[in-house]
Amino acid sequence: MLNRIITPTKMVKFFPVVEKSIRGHRMYSSSQKPKSTLNAFQLPSPENEFKAFLSKAEQGDSLAQYRIAKCYLNGVHVSKDRKKAFEWYEKSANNGNSYGQYMLAYCYDNGISVPKNDKLKVFWFEKAANQNHTTAQFFLGQCYLLGIGTIKNEGEAFLLFKKAADKNHSDAQHALGECFLFGIGTPKNNGFAADWFRKAAEQNNAKGQYRLAYCYLDGIGTTLNAETAFIWLKKAAENNLVNAQFEMGECERNSGYQKEALEWYKKAASNGSLKAEVLIGDYYTDVDKDEKKAFERYRIAAAKGSAEAEFKLGLYYQNGKGTLIDAKKAFEHIKNAAEKNLPEAAAQLSEFYMKGFNGITTDEKESLKWREIAANGGIVTSQWEMGLLCEAGIGIKKDAEKALIWYQKALKADPNYSLPKAGICQIYVDNKYFPDKKELSTLCDETEKLMQRYPTLNFVQAAVLQIPEIQGWCLMGIQSNLPIEIFQLIFTYICLFPADSFRVKGTNNLHIVGVKSELERKLDIAPHLQEQCIKLNTSVEDSDKIVTLLDNQIADDEKHNRVNEPLYKLCKLYLPFFKKASAKSNSSVLSSNTLSIHQIQPPY
Repeated sequence: MLNRIITPTKMVKFFPVVEKSIRGHRMYSSSQKPKSTLNAFQLPSPENEFKAFLSKAEQGDSLAQYRIAKCYLNGVHVSKDRKKAFEWYEKSANNGNSYGQYMLAYCYDNGISVPKNDKLKVFWFEKAANQNHTTAQFFLGQCYLLGIGTIKNEGEAFLLFKKAADKNHSDAQHALGECFLFGIGTPKNNGFAADWFRKAAEQNNAKGQYRLAYCYLDGIGTTLNAETAFIWLKKAAENNLVNAQFEMGECERNSGYQKEALEWYKKAASNGSLKAEVLIGDYYTDVDKDEKKAFERYRIAAAKGSAEAEFKLGLYYQNGKGTLIDAKKAFEHIKNAAEKNLPEAAAQLSEFYMKGFNGITTDEKESLKWREIAANGGIVTSQWEMGLLCEAGIGIKKDAEKALIWYQKALKADPNYSLPKAGICQIYVDNKYFPDKKELSTLCDETEKLMQRYPTLNFVQAAVLQIPEIQGWCLMGIQSNLPIEIFQLIFTYICLFPADSFRVKGTNNLHIVGVKSELERKLDIAPHLQEQCIKLNTSVEDSDKIVTLLDNQIADDEKHNRVNEPLYKLCKLYLPFFKKASAKSNSSVLSSNTLSIHQIQPPY
């Protein structure tokens, strides 16, 4: 029974893998040399046999010339001499020997005794391929596929892969499977793709095993079978394929086998996977709790170019984890990570420039620049913050439309994030724009349950008391006959104090230039909010009493120089409307006895 979870990753076309193979200074494209008659031609073992082959080579024997070249290339019975190796391969190739032609192409591909030359490489691969040299057919197919040394021709690449695959060249079989999978030079055919991957896999080709695993995992051209997928993935990992080793680590980690995951990550890291190196650091951070080991892993990965590792290394320097606190290094590493387009680092760098950080001068323009980069990179808090800055015109031109776009992006990324909802509501109310039914439903969650839960509560009182479900109903009332002013008041309040938005998680308690953080605003308002809620909860019966409360609150705020605080502004916004309502002798709008949540009908 399968006891591991395989997490599918997006299949990627094999072009980068192919290019690495052809430019990777290797004679063969996988760890398994393809079967060919070349293995029958052994190098001469006794030294006297070498002399005999040399004599034949000098007389023009193309096979002997190939063997002598190989001796010089590998230092067998003679000192290694790449120049002489090239010269003998060239003679063998010019005399029509397909192995000599293939190796001459190899020399031009890897710069052995001559400058690299893609055109000559293709020329000699083609000569060898035309003589049915299997590996030459495979590599020539890659050249046509990628347009290296020749015009790109996917159809020709497909035909060459097919020729080599039919002769059991496992890398060609894998490549042919990719062609059928992605429709390269041939129509897509998942069944054929899976069949060719299986043929390659059964020859112990690691790439074929890896692809076959994902065919079984996703049911591509074969029956979906997670257990079989896991078996083939493990085979590929055991054959030292770095992607498979990393995925095995992911399978183990997602299944809760942390130590097993660590071992696979270590193997992948030893084969050059920077992501695996970072995850080893994460293991020592979150599981084994060894900050020094985590720091060292992040340092290694950062030195090799990992932006994620560099960001985490910067945080370690910032907080003195696994090393001494070093503000300068923290800033440098986080800035480097941000410049490598890591959104999380851009968000942190924006904070450094906004607040100043141990000698780093505050810079509003730089802060805004990096915040926007973080927002464009998908950091939800940065998207909301950009919306707030655009809406308020802080450090940037005031633009409600751009603010709305940023709020909507943040809400799409995290539907439970209330701050963007509040921002959208505020913009809609300010601009007297009414959302359609679908958007209204998105902004106001679970509204249909409200009438049963709060059948008599006055909706103004509900908004002030911060009952979040009823705040949703207030938005629905925008499309009713109720005065727009009261909804402007309500959503001003909701925007300032979203009920579930005060999320404080260490460094994620972000501050905006010129605007207090959500926590600070909540703390500022807490005593006044509590007092106001108590009064409204016990005393609100008609508009006259509300006017009295607002007058008293305004006077008290002015007396104590609190005119810039949100509650003061809110009360000033309330007052004209309630004074107008108070003047009506038989007002039915504001009396809690005559208007309840139950009476606010949804617009659909």
